[in-house]
Amino acid sequence: AESGGQVGDIGEIIGDGWKAVIEDTVKESDSFVHVGKIEGQIGDSADVVARIDNGRRDSIRRNHTATHLLHFALRKVLGDHVHQSGSHVGPDRFRFDYTHFEAPSKAQLRKIERIVNEVAMADIPVCSREMAYREALDKGAIALFGEKYGDSVRVISIEAVSQELCGGTHLTRTGEMGAFLIRSESSVGSGQRRIEAITGGAVIEWINNLRDNQAEITAILKVGQGEELVEKTRALIAERKELEDIIEDLRREQTGDTAELLVDKASTFPRGRFIVEEVKVNDREQLANLVDELKEKLASGAVFLVCEIEGKIALISGVTPDLVQIGVHAGDLIKGAAGITGGSGGGRPDFAQGGGRDASLVPDALEWVRDQLKTKLRG
Repeated sequence: AESGGQVGDIGEIIGDGWKAVIEDTVKESDSFVHVGKIEGQIGDSADVVARIDNGRRDSIRRNHTATHLLHFALRKVLGDHVHQSGSHVGPDRFRFDYTHFEAPSKAQLRKIERIVNEVAMADIPVCSREMAYREALDKGAIALFGEKYGDSVRVISIEAVSQELCGGTHLTRTGEMGAFLIRSESSVGSGQRRIEAITGGAVIEWINNLRDNQAEITAILKVGQGEELVEKTRALIAERKELEDIIEDLRREQTGDTAELLVDKASTFPRGRFIVEEVKVNDREQLANLVDELKEKLASGAVFLVCEIEGKIALISGVTPDLVQIGVHAGDLIKGAAGITGGSGGGRPDFAQGGGRDASLVPDALEWVRDQLKTKLRG
């Protein structure tokens, strides 16, 4: 049954004229509950045959014993302050949560992985004993923080390596685990970290998938494996970065040209200038940068730009501090114009943005914004 973080067994129970396909086994208080679907008609005989999916259980046993070895290795490499804070042990992989204040280095993770594999290759017996809770602690067994234990507990011991209170299924010797491999390490909260790992045949399957992917990549890139593949990848990344820089430079030039043209079209009134136009740019970031650049060029003024980006209407407005002081509010301009086009938006007095839905109403929205600014800036 579910215990020590491991999933429950599956299998079947066969009786007189019926069969139950067991999809899970759970423990409730002191009872073991089999969850499944019954097929057939239950007969008179009370005799049954229960069969566990032994291959699946063996995989779970490998992964569960691996959590104990991983706990040992983590404490050995990172320090005795490390404690298990949770786990999930399945047949295909396991998750191990632990306490630590920073991400382990790549070298530390490799050392942890090596220690677990060395203990596995040493083929040390894995022993199970029932004893009193206090006796177990006095003998150095590790209990999980926050876990509730009875007066009598089960202790899983691996000589000179590990001694933990645990109710799950385990190997009889560490060598039965086969290989151990860490797939990932990540943060799951402040002072909480997580390792996901695999054992046994899952390691071979993972390596074979990696080989297949590497072979496909080398074929696509037309290079050999090893260092040649690494160098080609680095060269492609550098080439992409160079192209992205060129594109960004072209965008800046385009924005610069656009800015100059828009400044020439600015409307001038006694209390300031404004630019209210529909433009063509690639994304919202570029549109916002253009608004900022126009505000800087105007020195004293208001900017309201509209652009269709990927089929959606983007609205952004910016107002210089002096015009904010006389009541020009970018958020009000966006809210009003967005409403006209069937959208929504708003923001601060000096900067705001929104979106519209009906492109055919953009000219009406721009005209409304111009009227608002004319009223404010005529003096």
